[in-house]
Amino acid sequence: MSFDFTISETKMNSLYFTLPFYFDDDLQELRLEDRTVIFPLIVRVYNEEAQLIRQEGLE
Repeated sequence: MSFDFTISETKMNSLYFTLPFYFDDDLQELRLEDRTVIFPLIVRVYNEEAQLIRQEGLE
């Protein structure tokens, strides 16, 4: 998935989604009757960083 949202002040044009590590486990998701809502941490990264993640994986 790619996005074209480059802002003139930065050349970051990719997003990295992860679970927020600074929240308590109870605040990372909201359980409703018929679904669960997860609140991800979204970090903007450079295209080169996104390419490296695709090639090498997250480990």
